[in-house]
Amino acid sequence: MLTPVLVAKAYRLPSFSSTVATDQLDDTRHALKLPSSMTDHSMHHPLLRLIPAAIAVGVGLLTSTGHACAQASGSLPLVAPIAGPVFPAWDAGKVVRGYGVDHPGFAVARESVSAGPVLRAIGVQDAMSVALPELHWSSDGILGAVGLAGSAIGLSLSVTRQAVPEGGLDPSTINWGIDRDAIGDPSTRADQVSDVVVLATLAGPPLLALLTQPGVHGFGNVIRRPIVLYGESLLLAQAITQLLKPVISRPRPFTYLPAAERPTDSGYDVTADDAFLSMPSGHAATTFAAASYAATDNLLSHPYAGTKENGTIAAIGGLLAGFTSNLRNQADKHFPSDVLVGSLIGTASGVSVPLLHSYVFSSGGRAPRPKGHAWLVTAAGYVLGTGAGIGLSSLAF
Repeated sequence: MLTPVLVAKAYRLPSFSSTVATDQLDDTRHALKLPSSMTDHSMHHPLLRLIPAAIAVGVGLLTSTGHACAQASGSLPLVAPIAGPVFPAWDAGKVVRGYGVDHPGFAVARESVSAGPVLRAIGVQDAMSVALPELHWSSDGILGAVGLAGSAIGLSLSVTRQAVPEGGLDPSTINWGIDRDAIGDPSTRADQVSDVVVLATLAGPPLLALLTQPGVHGFGNVIRRPIVLYGESLLLAQAITQLLKPVISRPRPFTYLPAAERPTDSGYDVTADDAFLSMPSGHAATTFAAASYAATDNLLSHPYAGTKENGTIAAIGGLLAGFTSNLRNQADKHFPSDVLVGSLIGTASGVSVPLLHSYVFSSGGRAPRPKGHAWLVTAAGYVLGTGAGIGLSSLAF
């Protein structure tokens, strides 16, 4: 899936708009007499990504933990009339036996049938509501503390810098050919766009969770999925990423370019510590954590969802994560292997945190775990969406 990266870099034309944007940024900085650290590096500082997640987890744990019970069963999402054809579980419009998890009380055929009358007739109210994760001080507090501590330790470690000659570092020292071939023709526009798309990707999971639980009441219950568990997933991904970056101290791709070919933007300063924090990609770890969390949380909170819903949510998340991550390659900020490792870290974090929790319905019953078919459909959508995101970003840049 990384092949389009090399094809796009080989045929990409210089971007006039990116040059203008860079010149305007330099002029603004000079006019305001701002140091470069206030206009470029500070925007990418890991602490800025840690603060929201830390606040989210802290606020969540300060609220009541334990059983999730303040929920109005049968309430329909506000967007149900629009999303119903693709996301039938949002309004319980269809029941498909054999997809997701079968409820022991279901006595319907394998084909799709109208869910409302059937569910009310047999008294299955859980299938009409969303399951919420149980929170506990012991486990969630430790998980959040580990994420914060790991990130703090990683940020305190020193970076091993190298002296970059005028002609750039020697590319022959790079072990993988796919990484060597990815060097050259950095796009500052791709660098700028990646920061915008990453924000859109991070906003997706909380928005999805809030839209799919309108019947949930009580602040402590409302924030369980969109804030607490999501924040824990991001903290875990960031902790692993920030610990590995200074330990590996890998030079970024642009350090292998001659000075004349490197952008003049301060984000490409070969004397800064950030120039030697290439492995793993923080953008990839964060976006893939968001995408995998959204897909996994939807599976667990809506165990009766159908194939289209599971696959679509996973595909959209994968597309945004793949698009963002590949832009980092196009900007010469990361090697393909950096993005690969970052995506694995993010996916592991986004999947594991929800799975460590038990999801319960308003009735008090535990939500069943998704079956193999639901996981297979979700994984397929995730991979296909990621590939599409990589392809689109390669064509665009």
